[in-house]
Amino acid sequence: MPLPESSPNVWHHKTGGGAVSLFGLPFFLVGVGVIVLAFIPQEVSGVDHLPFYVGLPFGAIFTTVGGAILFGRMELIIDRSEGTIIKDWKLLSKTVYEQSRELKEFDRIRLNSKIRLSKNSSYTVYPIRLEGDGAEAISISEGRAKNKARAQAESLATFLSLPIHDKLSGSVRIRDADTLGQSIREKFQSGTESNAIPDPPARMKSRVDYDGNSLQVQIPPPG
Repeated sequence: MPLPESSPNVWHHKTGGGAVSLFGLPFFLVGVGVIVLAFIPQEVSGVDHLPFYVGLPFGAIFTTVGGAILFGRMELIIDRSEGTIIKDWKLLSKTVYEQSRELKEFDRIRLNSKIRLSKNSSYTVYPIRLEGDGAEAISISEGRAKNKARAQAESLATFLSLPIHDKLSGSVRIRDADTLGQSIREKFQSGTESNAIPDPPARMKSRVDYDGNSLQVQIPPPG
C-alpha cells in the first residue's frame, strides 16, 4: 500500500509515545497496585488492610497521571490552505479532546525560556507559542533542547511567514521570516543586521578605516 503524500500546506507536530511514554509506566503500575491492594483481604496479603477510601482515590490519581503519559498523544496540525490550527489530544488513537483555531488570529511566534521547578531539581524548557493581539496564545511545544526549539520556531516561521519574537538572550529580538535563511554577511549587506563600531581605545597605534560597508585595520610595523 503506498504511503500517504504529505501536503506542502500542512505542518505537523506530534508529542507522546515512544520513549516519553515510559516515564508514565511507574506511576501507572503504582496506581494499579494500590487499587488492587485495597481489594485484597488482610488474611491474604499478610499486611494491614488498606481502606477503600484511601486506596481507591490515591491509586486513581497515580493511574490517571501515569496512564495519560503512557497512552496520551498530542497532534498539532496547521493547514495554510484551510487557515486552521487543530490540536488533538488522544488516548492511543482515540481523540478525547480537540481544539480548533483560525490562523488569522495570530501574527507572531514567541520563543522564550522558562525554568521549571520540581521537588528536588530544576530544568529549563523553551516554549514556542503562536500569539496575536487580543487572542489567547496557543502552545506549539516546550522542549528542553534550545537548538531544537530554535530550529522548530524557524521552521514554523518560514511556513507561516510570521516573525519570531526571540527572547532567549534576555531582550526581545524580532526576526523576520524572510531573513532566517540568510547568512550573517547577507544580513549585514541587506541592512537587517547592524553592529555599531565602538570607540577606539586610548593610545591605539593601529588605524581603523570604515566606510559603512567594509572595515580595514592598518597595523603599524614593529619597532
